[in-house]
Amino acid sequence: MELLKKNLIIKYLLFVLLILTSCKNETCKGVEFIDGMTFKNGALYSGTCINHHTNGEIRSIQNYKKGYDHGKWEFFYANKKNQVKGTFNMGKKNGEWTYYHENGELHKQHFYDNGKKIGLWKTYDENGVISSASNVFN
Repeated sequence: MELLKKNLIIKYLLFVLLILTSCKNETCKGVEFIDGMTFKNGALYSGTCINHHTNGEIRSIQNYKKGYDHGKWEFFYANKKNQVKGTFNMGKKNGEWTYYHENGELHKQHFYDNGKKIGLWKTYDENGVISSASNVFN
């Protein structure tokens, strides 16, 4: 009887594990990009799409509203470190966008005002030291 209980518990845990691992990209299933707009199952998509690296770690978290890139977007390296962070406003980059080297150090800082490049743009080397900077006006 005890062996039967252990067997059932193991089967249950394997079933739960299967369910959890098979749903990793479910939010992106059916998502398509057509002519600059995002659709899911044929309709303009509003929601969050999460993609994963082959090792299971999160690759990206992207938000959409009425088919437009909208809200916070984040990309990650397979080692879990940030790759890119930024925000869209109805399809246009807005605010600060930060890019990182794979070692986690800051790589670039860019600024946007509803798609227009603005402000002081900086580039950093892999040690986090500024290698270039320029004022950008659109």
